[in-house]
Amino acid sequence: MASGVMTRAAWVALLCLVVGRPVHAAAPDGAIDSCGSGADAVRIDVEITGIRLPKGNVTVLLYPDKPDDFLAKGKRLSKIRIPVHSNVVTACMTAPAPGRYAIAFYHDQNGDRKLDRTLMGRPAEGFGFSNDPHVSAFGLPRFTDVLFAAGPGDNRLKMTMRY
Repeated sequence: MASGVMTRAAWVALLCLVVGRPVHAAAPDGAIDSCGSGADAVRIDVEITGIRLPKGNVTVLLYPDKPDDFLAKGKRLSKIRIPVHSNVVTACMTAPAPGRYAIAFYHDQNGDRKLDRTLMGRPAEGFGFSNDPHVSAFGLPRFTDVLFAAGPGDNRLKMTMRY
């Protein structure tokens, strides 16, 4: 920083201080660095496979065990964006406490930071949910089908992108 140029790590640290929430920097391979520390930390290690095109990013959203909050604007507990460099991305999210949670994710191929939709309202980009539930052509999965339990320490989830 002697040259007056902030490194990426310095920007991430500054953002953490300003926002007051953990922000995870992406490693060169598209993985997100480990998160949380201590025996009581609830870490959710996410692996998403089946990504068709290695471009854009995958956005992962963590929701509480409240059906009315699931996919509702402003109700998520955490959000991370993972750069896509292959057909698999990994990340770590920290949950506030042991409990039940739900995850939604999407492949933002064009980098516009939103899930693009077709004229019929269906996702035009890849998407998915925790537990890889069946998704019909006419609606979302049942909330109970996407809930998972997370305890202290590492909790690993493998999910598949759907297009």
